[in-house]
Amino acid sequence: MKQAVIFTDQHSTKEDVVQAGDKAIVCMYKGKPDDDLDGLRYRLFNQKVAKSTKWVHPRTLPPTEAAMMYHSLLVYHQVQVWIGRTNMDPLEWGWKNNQGKLVPIMTHLPPARKDLLEVVACNCKRGCLSLQCTCRKHGLPCTLRCGECHGVCSNTVQIECDLYAEGDLGGDD
Repeated sequence: MKQAVIFTDQHSTKEDVVQAGDKAIVCMYKGKPDDDLDGLRYRLFNQKVAKSTKWVHPRTLPPTEAAMMYHSLLVYHQVQVWIGRTNMDPLEWGWKNNQGKLVPIMTHLPPARKDLLEVVACNCKRGCLSLQCTCRKHGLPCTLRCGECHGVCSNTVQIECDLYAEGDLGGDD
């Protein structure tokens, strides 16, 4: 796959890296060569909805272009560090500084449109344990918008953010 070569070339630009990452994922999801990632994601979502009687979980779909952009930058940075290029600023390649630790940027977009996020929220009074919880019923974790729990309940996704200590990837920031 010629996209992989981009990740080992120290002269690749960010645009080259992002484009190569997108093309690789389109290929992995058996998309057409001229498909863009968001278009492929939408098409596959519609195909799954048409065939399924259950809710389509987002993890079964390709990533969004915004999420893939940061993933590609992170992968490029990591590959470059592995092959000995240590003069790269990780903050320029998909990482952010969070209280002195490098944390990957997942996306710059919100999880959904604001009006959609306002629609699904629960008002459970007993920990969101059952399918009476609107969020759980729709396969979504509770969020700050939820009336009683405000996203602190048994239906919350925990994300580890301190994956790498500052400086572990060759950065000084």
